[in-house]
Amino acid sequence: KCKLSKKINAFLDNELPEKEMVFLREHIKTCRDCQNEIRDYNIINRFLGKYQDEDVPEYLNKKILAEIKEKKDKFYIPRYSLKFTKWALAAGVGAAFLIGAYISNMMFSSSDQYRFDLGEDTLYSYFEGVE
Repeated sequence: KCKLSKKINAFLDNELPEKEMVFLREHIKTCRDCQNEIRDYNIINRFLGKYQDEDVPEYLNKKILAEIKEKKDKFYIPRYSLKFTKWALAAGVGAAFLIGAYISNMMFSSSDQYRFDLGEDTLYSYFEGVE
């Protein structure tokens, strides 16, 4: 497939700069892929040209708008609730950070009361003395 066929829609809608329009116009004369792409767009445009707008009946309009209003009222979230949620989330993250720092400080402090010997029991220590 031709790389330039991606630009055919913009070409047909006159949306390309003048230099590209001229270049593409010349290219299309010899490129079967681009010619087929134009043919496909023309088929689609003819089909869509047959489509006629129809007015939506008033009762249907009212029914749709009533359902939208009902859903909107049902799921309304007050603005203060959103602000509270943001602050609560920020406070939770801050608290988690402080608790983590406190525990880390306890684990790695010089006091023997909170000291843990990390890496003391390795996989090899379980097999010591086993033949």
